[in-house]
Amino acid sequence: MARESTSAPAQTPHSSSTLAPTSVGTPTWVTVIRKGKKKASATPKAAPAAKPTPSANTPTPKKGITMRERRLVINCDGSPLTPTTMELRDAINNALSSTYIQTVSLTEGNVTLTTMETVKATSLNSKASAFLHLIPGATTVCLDTLATQLLVHSLPTCHSLATIAMELTTFNSGPALTQ
Repeated sequence: MARESTSAPAQTPHSSSTLAPTSVGTPTWVTVIRKGKKKASATPKAAPAAKPTPSANTPTPKKGITMRERRLVINCDGSPLTPTTMELRDAINNALSSTYIQTVSLTEGNVTLTTMETVKATSLNSKASAFLHLIPGATTVCLDTLATQLLVHSLPTCHSLATIAMELTTFNSGPALTQ
C-alpha cells in the first residue's frame, strides 16, 4: 500500500543514538548546535559569596542635599529688577554677612535663589527678612516644591477656569493648583 503524502514531515521516533553526532560525512544540525553550546561541568560551581551585612558600627554614607532642597523661590509682583543677577547675589550674601547664595536666576517673573551645596533653603527661609528688601516687588517667599502639569482631555469649554479649578480641588484631594 502506498503511503499518502502530507504537508507535515513524517514522525519517526528519536532515540538517543540518533542524536549523537556522526564522524563520517557532513555535519548534521545536531552537531552544529552542540559545537556552539558549552558543556556543563559535572562539578557544581561554588555559590557566589554573600555580601557581608553592614555592621552597626559602619555609618551609612550621607546623601548630599538635592537641588530642590537648595532652591528658594521669591514671587514678585512684576516690578522690573534693576540689579543684575550677580549684583543681587552679592548684595544678598553681604546682607547675610556670609556666602549662602550660589546663583540667582529669574524665571517667569520670580527670583530663584540657589544656595551653596552645604546650605538648605529652609535655613535661608528663616533669614528672608534680612535680604527681602533688596529684591524689588518681592511678595512671598516659598521653598521649591514639585509641580506637575496635568493635561486634561475632553473637558467642556463652557465652564470658566474658576469653576474647573474648584471642581478639581473639591473632588481630588491630591493636587494643589498653582497660578
